[in-house]
Amino acid sequence: EDTNLFPNGRFMVVVLDCDDADLANKLNYLRNSWTPNSSDNCSTPTVLQDTDQQLAGPFTCPEIERYTATWTSQDGCGNITTGTERFRLRIEIHDLNAPAFDPADNPPMDTSIVADAGDCSLDLTASNLLEVNAEDCTNIDYSYTISGELNTSGSGNNANLVYPVGTSEITYTAEDECGQTAQYVINLTVIDDQLPVINDCAASLDSVGTDLF
Repeated sequence: EDTNLFPNGRFMVVVLDCDDADLANKLNYLRNSWTPNSSDNCSTPTVLQDTDQQLAGPFTCPEIERYTATWTSQDGCGNITTGTERFRLRIEIHDLNAPAFDPADNPPMDTSIVADAGDCSLDLTASNLLEVNAEDCTNIDYSYTISGELNTSGSGNNANLVYPVGTSEITYTAEDECGQTAQYVINLTVIDDQLPVINDCAASLDSVGTDLF
């Protein structure tokens, strides 16, 4: 009687990239359709999946998710795998890539805007004009630093502040849960296109008829 029903090994680890566009299909196949090969010297064994679960973690990056499954094999003579003789599969989902900024989905890297009427600045405090977004398979923390005409820093993906006339460089940083980072830079130029106005002119001249020039 041959009791080694999984002769090619009883444990396998599969690593999948969380940014894989086909991740859901691959994970579904491994958990619901795939079965390990089993053999026997007397008959063709029957392989049945007896456990399938997603583990709660926490995990150490780059691993962010883990699934496990086990299969039992039984031959025609009644021999059945038990305990560590069962086939065990571990599926690890890894975050292998930093966040990605798509320029097509974000503000232009060089942006020029006319200053507010009557001011030498541009008030964007109620605007999402400078809001950026990156793609990643984990949560993202955003921060920004600004240099040039305006010098400051903050957290978030929208540097909605008051910008003086001139050019300010806004550098956004996106950091995922595994500490991988990416940056997106916007050069914002605030333009003063308002003509100067002469004020406080004398209402009249005492030297009427006098050649002033």
